[in-house]
Amino acid sequence: MTKGTRYLITLLVLAVLIVSCGQPAPTPTSAPTSVPPTATPVPLATPVPTAVPKPEQLALGDETFAQNCASCHGGGFTPLALTGYRTAEKLYDYIRARMPPGNPSVISDARRYAVTAYLLSKAGLIKDDVTISADNAASVTFGDPPAPAGESQVVSGQKSFDAYCVSCHRAGIQASAIKRYRTALGLFQYLRTSMPPGNPDRVPEKSSYDIVAYMLSRAGLLKEGQLVSADTAQSISFE
Repeated sequence: MTKGTRYLITLLVLAVLIVSCGQPAPTPTSAPTSVPPTATPVPLATPVPTAVPKPEQLALGDETFAQNCASCHGGGFTPLALTGYRTAEKLYDYIRARMPPGNPSVISDARRYAVTAYLLSKAGLIKDDVTISADNAASVTFGDPPAPAGESQVVSGQKSFDAYCVSCHRAGIQASAIKRYRTALGLFQYLRTSMPPGNPDRVPEKSSYDIVAYMLSRAGLLKEGQLVSADTAQSISFE
């Protein structure tokens, strides 16, 4: 090898070393970081609803009704069946005199008032927090429940008939028996003074007119849409 060749090779080696030194050192690759798995959230337990306890008198009334009344009146009473008493005192007096049939004395006064409150509360005629006693029974009043919007008088009359009359007149009333009263007013006056037997004041006046309309309609003695009221009863005749 000549001197010039060795010189050229030396220059090439130096050039390679210079280029290599100018390159940045490679960045060390870090090991992948492991991500811990996301914990699955545990659903919170749904709280069990707690029943609202009944006021003490209503609880006693419920218990007394179940023990002494439910065997005959298991379905309870509709508001319509109770409004005829008009006051808690009159309903209490009826319970005291007649319920349970044949042995009304088996129930104490406190339980009679409790049953009175229970019945009226369950029918929506008084609020649950009303306590009934001898001191306020006469002042706890309730009127006729309003008929649903659009309900005809005949339909209202059927409901009143079912509440006050059907226990004795399940088969209804024959047209021949109704005609003897001659007018709707005559039939109304009979109902107001005689029905139900022994307690005609129990039925509100409006309900009595509704019952007349229902009876006449069922007997074919009332025109469709004709109303029975204090203003029209005399003029509705069926000789």
